Amino acid sequence: MPTSGRKAVFSFAPTKDDRSSELFRLVLAGMVGLAIAIAALDPFGDVRLAVIGLIGAVFLIWSVVNTSRHHEWLIFALVMIEVLASTSILPGNASTIGRYGLEALFCLPIMPSFVRSGIWRNGGFRLFFLYLAWGLITVSYSIAPLYSLGRVLNTSLLVAAISLCASEITTDEQLNLVLFRILLGCAIIVGFLCVAVLILPASITWQSDDLINESGRVMFSRGGVQRFQGLLGSPNQVGEVMMTTIAVALIYWNAASKRTKAVLAFIMALAFGLNALADSRTPAAAILAGAATYAIYKYRFRAIVMCVGLVFLVSIGLFLTTAKLGGYVNRDVTSFTGRSDIWAFTVHQIEQSPLLGYGYEVEGAILDNKDFPLWYGPWDMGPHSSLHENYLARAVGVGVPAALFWFFIMLRPWVVLFRSEGDPLGLRRIGLFAVLPIFILGFAESSAADCRYSVGLLMMLAWALAENQRLSVNQRKSASQSINLFASAS
Repeated sequence: MPTSGRKAVFSFAPTKDDRSSELFRLVLAGMVGLAIAIAALDPFGDVRLAVIGLIGAVFLIWSVVNTSRHHEWLIFALVMIEVLASTSILPGNASTIGRYGLEALFCLPIMPSFVRSGIWRNGGFRLFFLYLAWGLITVSYSIAPLYSLGRVLNTSLLVAAISLCASEITTDEQLNLVLFRILLGCAIIVGFLCVAVLILPASITWQSDDLINESGRVMFSRGGVQRFQGLLGSPNQVGEVMMTTIAVALIYWNAASKRTKAVLAFIMALAFGLNALADSRTPAAAILAGAATYAIYKYRFRAIVMCVGLVFLVSIGLFLTTAKLGGYVNRDVTSFTGRSDIWAFTVHQIEQSPLLGYGYEVEGAILDNKDFPLWYGPWDMGPHSSLHENYLARAVGVGVPAALFWFFIMLRPWVVLFRSEGDPLGLRRIGLFAVLPIFILGFAESSAADCRYSVGLLMMLAWALAENQRLSVNQRKSASQSINLFASAS
């Protein structure tokens, strides 16, 4: 937890390191200019590729050094890696190796600081690493052992790095700086996706809702709706990134100037539009639920009346729409777009091994079973197949007792936060605008697992902040009780 004896690594004024970093940027800019000149002279030769590779390596090394000195940039780097490494233009294995390698490269340099900090010995952090230790034990009997091992090691690094960054946030200014860094990463990704909509061919950036086999035959029809995915792995990932963007923008809103608020409103409008193109309904519903809950929490009865009125108007609008639009909105809702079949099989598999599970985050590997009827399409990719339910997927991986243990770890700081009087960092806004929607998303997607994708990183950062605040409150209470006991004894 935050202590006055440990100096935070957040910088708000130029330092000697910053001035050296600016000199390095100038040198890097010169190298980029040289690369452009060489590429112009030899646009298709090996020299161009060599120079571009050299520039990329130098930039990567500079980025790693910079984030190890300025931890507020680390979460920006991790969000960019998690999202961009899932691009559809990379093969599955290359994407996984690249993501794990880059995240290790950024996180390992600060591990000595994490160990010295002693964070891992306190409260929920200690419990979370015990949970991950159990995940490491499950590798011994996992049905996809290499995948489980990679996931648990990667998750441990990310949890440690994010916990260290969160422990250094002690003021609103530092928290807003980190939120702005996340928002910057999300805005860049939104920009990339907007460019993809306008420039790239539809055959690359759009995906049909129907499940089509290699011969072109429709194996499973969901209405044939075309959904935007850009260069990401699926339309659902577009929705999750847009959800992160909107949530962080809403959290940062109160700290923004009028001009910045206009930019935030524009970014959120683009994010909503991209989410609509991706036809990702769960993230949209989750964000709306979080915003409504925050309004009710802050404005009480007035907000309840307004929310009820809005729901009534939307219901009337849906009732009066044409049959075509109504069919689009309500298509395959009763089966959660086919998820209910997967969930039924998942529950059956959990019943077969409720205590131990099948290995940390093996998830879709359980579908490689002769009793599972949908053996084609997105369900034949082993552990890379999604069960589309975070909590069932967790029980499949580590067993029901460990999954309940995870729930206790994740929910405790938020329960304490909303029951206590003080909230010095304004974490309740984060709880309602980000954590609640991500918990809701978990009922329809499994992407919000431990530090997975942008939503998982945001969830872990929010939890670490809340746990730090809970530990700080407990520390103050213990100190106050000790003073009272000493005063009574004297």
